[in-house]
Amino acid sequence: MILLDASSFLGRLHPLLVHLPIGFIILSILLETYSTLLKIQISKRIISFSWFLGFLASGLSALFGWFLERTGLYIED
Repeated sequence: MILLDASSFLGRLHPLLVHLPIGFIILSILLETYSTLLKIQISKRIISFSWFLGFLASGLSALFGWFLERTGLYIED
């Protein structure tokens, strides 16, 4: 029963998390563009870390979306 409540709670966070990977991907693209066009020295570790955060956030968003779908509270109108 507690697991069901936890998955329901996490599933309701899906709309919040679904936009997080988009922000990290845009941040990564902007950092790479600025470092290339304006010849600004931005560490490749920072750019790689922002890509990795986008990857993690997309996985969490997909997992929480699955939790939301499994609860049956998702309305498909």
